[in-house]
Amino acid sequence: MTGIITLYYKNYNLGGLLQAYALQRSVQSMSVECEQLCIWHYRPETYMMRIRNKARRFRAAPLREIGRTAKALENRWGNRSVIADLTERRQRMEEFMHCIPHSEREYGPDNIHECLKKYDAFITGSDQVWNETYVKDPYLGINLLEFVPEHILKIAYAASGIDDALSGSGKMRLNAALASFRSISVRERSALRMLDPGNRERSRSVLDPVFLVDRQHWEKLSSASQMPEETKGGPFAFVYLLGDEKKSRDLARRIAALRGLEITAFIHAQNVFCRWDQNFGDRQVAAYGPADFLRMIKDSSIVITDSFHAVSFSILFETPFFVIERADGDSIHSRITDLLDDTDLRMCMARHRQTEEYFLENPDFSRARQVLKRSKEDSEKFLEEALYPLRRP
Repeated sequence: MTGIITLYYKNYNLGGLLQAYALQRSVQSMSVECEQLCIWHYRPETYMMRIRNKARRFRAAPLREIGRTAKALENRWGNRSVIADLTERRQRMEEFMHCIPHSEREYGPDNIHECLKKYDAFITGSDQVWNETYVKDPYLGINLLEFVPEHILKIAYAASGIDDALSGSGKMRLNAALASFRSISVRERSALRMLDPGNRERSRSVLDPVFLVDRQHWEKLSSASQMPEETKGGPFAFVYLLGDEKKSRDLARRIAALRGLEITAFIHAQNVFCRWDQNFGDRQVAAYGPADFLRMIKDSSIVITDSFHAVSFSILFETPFFVIERADGDSIHSRITDLLDDTDLRMCMARHRQTEEYFLENPDFSRARQVLKRSKEDSEKFLEEALYPLRRP
């Protein structure tokens, strides 16, 4: 049995769940028995941990921590108005989560070594698994497979989360961990320059797992959507924004208005109240799951987003889209611009200074179709070669 470690368990993020689903399905399709490990990467802090961390942040940057506290209080108060919808969203995501083959046990730093009795190989990847900002120790060490002895096969597939912001010590640690991997691949080409020459020479960039699953399968999955038909209305713009900025919503309104489209918005996308989502859009949806997300992208006239996976599925479904860059410190450059450059879709980056004519153009997906076909073949070949020692006869 092969264990897959990704941001899967109790991860109430649409892209995270869909890539976890796709990676397990793709490995299983290559005659390798596998399942996701239940590792709770984002376990809530205990009360004492919150107090200690808050004191540490306040000493380092008092004004920033005061602002952070004020925003948290605003979110907590705002959550009261949407708690029922957020609970329903959580339930839909958990239903999808449980459909992905996974370990019976929950693993963490205290018992992760016990999984070595069950699994004879490990795959780590894809979405943000090596991002030292999102994934803190000791969970980062688990994602780097530091607990796995060198004689056990280790594979990285489309691992993401390393960029120029990686600390010097983080870079050294990453390269030391990768030295014992049989096969290494990253999702972003820009991540390759973070590897030392020895690791870089035997590494490659591959597609996010969602691109390994056929469009027809995603369309079938979207048919399980629980959203009522009237949610869509007539031709509409689907807006899915993770960033917490007013100007992103203003730009989305401008694009939709120029195209004469009403907005259906998935609001409070970070699973907490967002004040800028109040009264945003013609139809607001707060209770949704992965199937609903796929259906909205597939059926919309245009997608307006700052999400990597919303962009990915827009390309898969060949739905026109625009990407709005976040201004909250969560850079999308390495994650999205590599993909847009590879598929010749850089024109889909949206900025306030662009003309009305710019926002009325639709992308040509013909080159993207060719690139993805070739890249999918290359990515599948990498995975098949990496998995060869594990394949059932």
